[in-house]
Amino acid sequence: MKLTKQILIIVIFLAGLMPLYSGYLAFSDPNKALEMFHIAPMPGMEMIVVLLGICFLSYAIIYLFTCYLLFKRRHAGLSLAIILGLVSIMSGLIMYIKYKQLNIEGSSLAFTDMAKGALILLLAMTTKD
Repeated sequence: MKLTKQILIIVIFLAGLMPLYSGYLAFSDPNKALEMFHIAPMPGMEMIVVLLGICFLSYAIIYLFTCYLLFKRRHAGLSLAIILGLVSIMSGLIMYIKYKQLNIEGSSLAFTDMAKGALILLLAMTTKD
């Protein structure tokens, strides 16, 4: 297995741990999960936190499944890695724009997401089977 593919698997695995932790946090400490997005906890937001946790856990499953496919040398793993990279770049960009519109401090989170997506995309594009 090429070095770039090994690095890609490690980066995607580590990137998959972030939404896994966020999903866990949404169920174990909902107020902390809301604070992560700079949202003040209010009564009646329990369902939003549950949905947020489910979304994070499903996103983590996609990341970890991509690692599995890449490890098993399936071509679908590279395709999923490219899609995950593009989605991360787009979500970081949208987060940055919305945080600026709403005057919320969170540009570091947005830039981290964009950088993660760019690294995944770069590694996936340079990896050949």
